[in-house]
Formats: sequence, structure tokens, C-alpha cells
Amino acid sequence: MKKMLFGRMPYNVILASVCAFLSGCCFFRPCGEPSNMSNFPEPGFQMFATPRSKYLPGTIVRQNEKGTMFTVDDLNKDNKLNISTVNESIGGIEKTGKFDFNLGFIFGPAGKGNFDLNKNFTLAFKVGGVTRSVTSDSDIGRLLPETYARIKTLYKPGWRYFLIRETISVQSIAYRFDRETITNIGGEGKINAAVSATAGVKWEGKDRYQLSEDFEPPRQVFFKAEELEPQYYPVETSMSAKSWEPGTTATESSTATTEPDTFIRVPVTEKLVWVDEQNS
Repeated sequence: MKKMLFGRMPYNVILASVCAFLSGCCFFRPCGEPSNMSNFPEPGFQMFATPRSKYLPGTIVRQNEKGTMFTVDDLNKDNKLNISTVNESIGGIEKTGKFDFNLGFIFGPAGKGNFDLNKNFTLAFKVGGVTRSVTSDSDIGRLLPETYARIKTLYKPGWRYFLIRETISVQSIAYRFDRETITNIGGEGKINAAVSATAGVKWEGKDRYQLSEDFEPPRQVFFKAEELEPQYYPVETSMSAKSWEPGTTATESSTATTEPDTFIRVPVTEKLVWVDEQNS
């Protein structure tokens, strides 16, 4: 049967089928070669101020008017939240992409005095040992009401609350610079000075221009968040589907009180200004 089938198929069809099969088996490309992941991380992810071990999914933070983040609650306390982890480094393949970094992310406090830590550079990067941690809507919805009841009594206009929904942690990360970026930073001398004061960071100069660091245990680098947006019921009516619709805010209702009645979750699409509490 197989002989008859192939006997009737044009040779170009057979050749295309064989090539497709071999390509999938890594015969036409080195297995383990970095895959083309220019869209990594996917839309919606942002970077923490520095690589870190805290702020797992389920963490709720408050942002004040200056952008400083304060931890308010952890839905995973007492292991109440089911956090699923997915290893995204299949077969040793590393993920690559481009992202806006500032040198404070790489060097932390050691970067002060050497660089403008508020200036971002678009750098190519490569990460290894990638793990994504995620939560489910059902789990989050089950645990949030208790948090809403607590934070609404503390709410002040101008404060914003965010829920970390997903994080991406890595075991290693390497940043590639071009010659122009090196010049804008201030030259290799400044980079070497910062590297010598930063444990775990390595610099390869000359024509390679690469900074790299390894993490043990892995550190969280990217996060995806939802904003807990305050909602207000009209004071003169009782809470009902007819008297209130999601989206009513304090500025839209002259009868609204300072204390929100509830919150709704809204995916964060803006780039957040993340300043760690006490610059930690």
C-alpha cells in the first residue's frame, strides 16, 4: 500500500515531506540553538526593578503617588493559592528577545555614580532556565473578597493597587550591547568599574559587548499584573444590578464616598513605574 502511494506521488511532494520531517528532528539546524523568540516575553509582561525572589503570583502591592511599591497582601499565605509552574526551557533551548533595560536592573546600587539609572536602553538579551508561574481566575476570585474588605478601609485617592498574576523566573540572563550603546553609557571603563563592585556579573568586552549573570536559586525578572480598580455604588440607591454598573468611579459620581465599595480587576497595559520600598 505504501509503495503504491509513493509511486503515485510527485517526487517534489515526497522531497518536501521528507525535508519537513527532518527539519522537525533538528537535522537542518543544531539542536539547542537559541530559537527565534523576538516576541519574548509576550505582550503584557513588564520587568521588575531588579531580579528578585519575592513578588510571586498572588502578591498585592500598593503604589503611592511617587511610584513606590509596598506589599499589602499575599493571597498565597498559608499556601491557599494554587500556583502552577511551567518550564519553558524545553531541551535546553534558550529564549531571546529585546527589551528596555536600565543599568540599575543589572547593577543595582553599584550602578549609582557610574550611570544614569533612570535612562533605558533597548538591549538584546538571552535567558536560560525559564520558568513561568501562573494563577487561575477561579483561585484568585475565591481569595480576593477578603483582601478587598481589608484594603478598601485603607484606600486613599492617588493610591493604586496591583495584583501580580504571572511571573517569569530565569537561571541566567545575558545582555548584548552594540557599540553605540556602549558609547552612550560612557564607555567600557564605567562598565568595568560597576562589574568589579557587583557580585555575580561578568563582562565580555572588545567586540562581544556582553554582560551576563547566573542566579541560584532562579530569580524573577518579568511579571504580568492586573490593577484592582476602585468602584463606587451610588449612595442614594441600594446595590443592585439596576442601580450600579461596573466602571463607576469617584470622579463620575458626586455622591461617591472616599472608601470604595469594591474593586474590579483590569489588565495592566501601561508601563508601570516600579520603585521598590526603601530602594531595596
